[in-house]
Amino acid sequence: MRWLLSLFFVLLLSSVVLVLWQRHGMITELDILAMDNLQVVTLDDRTNRGRSRARLVRNQQFTMDCELRDVAPWPYCQMQLKFAPMGDGLDLTRFDYVKITLDVTGEGDPGVRLYLPNFEQGISNLSDSSLLKVNEVEFFINQDGSEHRIPLNMFHVAGWWRADKRVPLMKSGVNIDNVAEIHISTGSLMREGQFQYRLLELRFEGKLIQDSTLYFSLMLAWILFGLGLLIQRWWLVSRQLDDSQHKSSKLEKLTHSLKSQTKELSQQARTDALTKLSNRAAFHQDMSETLKHPVCIFVIDLDHFKQLNDQHGHMVGDEVLVHFAQLMLQAKRQQDWLYRWGGEEFVLICQETQLTDAHLIAQKLLEQCRHNPWPKQVQQRCSIGVAGTRQDEDWQLAFERADKALYQAKSAGRDCAVINFHGKEVKL
Repeated sequence: MRWLLSLFFVLLLSSVVLVLWQRHGMITELDILAMDNLQVVTLDDRTNRGRSRARLVRNQQFTMDCELRDVAPWPYCQMQLKFAPMGDGLDLTRFDYVKITLDVTGEGDPGVRLYLPNFEQGISNLSDSSLLKVNEVEFFINQDGSEHRIPLNMFHVAGWWRADKRVPLMKSGVNIDNVAEIHISTGSLMREGQFQYRLLELRFEGKLIQDSTLYFSLMLAWILFGLGLLIQRWWLVSRQLDDSQHKSSKLEKLTHSLKSQTKELSQQARTDALTKLSNRAAFHQDMSETLKHPVCIFVIDLDHFKQLNDQHGHMVGDEVLVHFAQLMLQAKRQQDWLYRWGGEEFVLICQETQLTDAHLIAQKLLEQCRHNPWPKQVQQRCSIGVAGTRQDEDWQLAFERADKALYQAKSAGRDCAVINFHGKEVKL
């Protein structure tokens, strides 16, 4: 246990130190102007039939004179800093900011467009520099001052480049993992005139370890420590439980057996032994717990069933009951509930059913009795009483109306259905 405690404090101290160092230090920089193989060239809109002129000032490697003329559709002067062969550039994704210091002279509010052209796999090729992805940001010197620390996530891909090169959507996001040159251009919509851009500083800044990498590593270390602690605890508990494992297994088997028996007994208590339908006890439980309004209640009685028992015997009577239960199961809908109420009486509950649809169900039940063959070739019919629950009404009142409707069906000669519809009996 002592070694675990020591490891905990070492991990805690390391986490605190790394987080503080990452937040207040751990800086890495890339100074573009200090690179040995840096080449500086200029470009202007004369390649697009413009008349602007850009040139480097003699003996001042990073100073560009620009004579901006408003002739081309998009006049510009540009200073390009090239430090690697195309296609073999620098991965700048490990940096968070670009720091640029410019001394710009000229009339108005001179703007600056900073480009990070990226060699994009699947789009760029070594023979055409126009296919480099144009990641850009624009800012103004007089408004914001000469020194700028720009987050790299403020760059965006130039819309004109995406449209001109018909770049697929999944390739149109900012990417700076293969940058071989950096372009500094005059701003858009600048008035024509004489301008001078003197680049004093251009460097990229970031963390030696990115926030996400550091926090993920620390989280992984703590997870591994936690897993180690859990494994050590599990090993201790396993040793303590070796002697009681057999008893625990027997107790688990006994508990499972009791649950199975309880479930079986509960199901038996809800099931009619002969027809395997739900019984009256299940009916009362379901009606009080899971009933969904509106409800139609069907009370169904086999006609002259006592005479059938007297004439053919109780064995045939039982066969008829089982056969009738199967007919009912075939006739009912999936969401309906069917119960054996007792003797030759059955109850069908049609949930979420309007009373106007009840006659269709009742007619189907009557047809099932009339046209299906019965055991021992007996001719069995049924009578049906139907009633529906009214709004905010207890189901027992609807049941009483359905029972009364059944009595009306028997009085009307049996082999029919009587539906209690808004207090009136309708015979089918």
